Amino acid sequence: MPTINMVEELVGPVFICLQEPTGRLGPRVQRSIYQATNIHVECSKFGKLTKSHIQYWAKNVLYHSVSDDCLLLLDSWSGQTDPTTYDKIFTGNIKCERMQISPKTTGDIQSLDRYFFRQWKYFKQKICDRVAIDQID
Repeated sequence: MPTINMVEELVGPVFICLQEPTGRLGPRVQRSIYQATNIHVECSKFGKLTKSHIQYWAKNVLYHSVSDDCLLLLDSWSGQTDPTTYDKIFTGNIKCERMQISPKTTGDIQSLDRYFFRQWKYFKQKICDRVAIDQID
């Protein structure tokens, strides 16, 4: 889950939620996963974000990426729109204004869906194709 600013530049680290059958990263995955300062990795049983993932993201990723007042554009999923998640984190000098995208319009409005993720999907497909063609394990 990348964060972008108003001019569509990546801001701060990327948050990734992996699917693990137990909902926790196993020791083998922990050893083999690439450790980078600009990537936060969590996991869930189904690979979907939960409210606790959003709280983690807001506290450990978003908060540290914001130095001035910000506008946070959220889709309509209830796990993201709970105001207490952000009110607990953004106290003091930095204010976080929130706006919600209407249900079933995220793909038409959100910059990441309109442009950014399409490139990621294309890039991922090219890598998968290359791995298959070259028979890389």
